[in-house]
Amino acid sequence: GLYTEKDLAVLAAVSRQASISIDNVLLQRKVIEEEKLRGSLSRMLSPNLVDRIVAGDLAIEKGGAQKRVTVMFADIRGFTSLTERLAPADMVALMNEYFERLSSIVFKHEGTLDKYIGDAVMALWGAPLGSDDYEIQAVRAAYEIQMAVRDFNRERAVLGLEQIGVGVGLSTATVIAGYVGSSQTMSYTVFGRGVNLAARLCSQAKAGEVIIAPATFEAV
Repeated sequence: GLYTEKDLAVLAAVSRQASISIDNVLLQRKVIEEEKLRGSLSRMLSPNLVDRIVAGDLAIEKGGAQKRVTVMFADIRGFTSLTERLAPADMVALMNEYFERLSSIVFKHEGTLDKYIGDAVMALWGAPLGSDDYEIQAVRAAYEIQMAVRDFNRERAVLGLEQIGVGVGLSTATVIAGYVGSSQTMSYTVFGRGVNLAARLCSQAKAGEVIIAPATFEAV
C-alpha cells in the first residue's frame, strides 16, 4: 500500500533505460571481442574464412590434434648476398612488397599463413580448417607464387632494381597442429616430419622451381 500506479510507471521507465544501457554495454563488449578475434585471425587466414569464423559458421579446434596437411615453404635464393648489396631501406621495401604478394596468394587459395622466417614464408593447407581439395589449392598457390615473382621481377627490371629468385617446396603429411606460445602470445603452427620435408624440398628448389613431395603428387 506504500506505492501507487505512478510509482510503478517511474520504476518501469528507469528499468527500461537501465536495460538499454546494459544491452549497449554487452553489445560493445561483443564488438570488441569480435574485433580482437578478427585481428588475430586475419594475420593467418583469408578474409572470407575470418568472416565465417567470426560469424560462427566455422569453428577452430583449440589444443593439439593430428591433422593431414600440405605444408609450403618459399624463400629467396641468394638472400644473404642480396642483403649485403642493398641499402637497408631498399631491402625492407623489397621484403614488404614480396611478403605482401605472397600472403595475398596464400589467402586467395584459402591457405593459412603460419609464419615468416627471415626471407622464408611458411604456409599450410588443411589446418586449422580443412577442405576437400587442400592439396590442389596448395599446388596452385605455389605455381601462382612463381608467376607473381616473375611479374614482380619485370616491374623491378623496368625501374632498374635488383631482381629475386624464389624456390618453393611442398609436402603433404599427418602432423601435430595447435596453438603454441607463451602466456603473452600464441600462434597456430604444425610440427612433424612433413614440415621438415617441405623445408628440405624448398632448399633444393632452384629459382623459379616448385618441388612437391611424392604424397602431394599422389594427392593431386
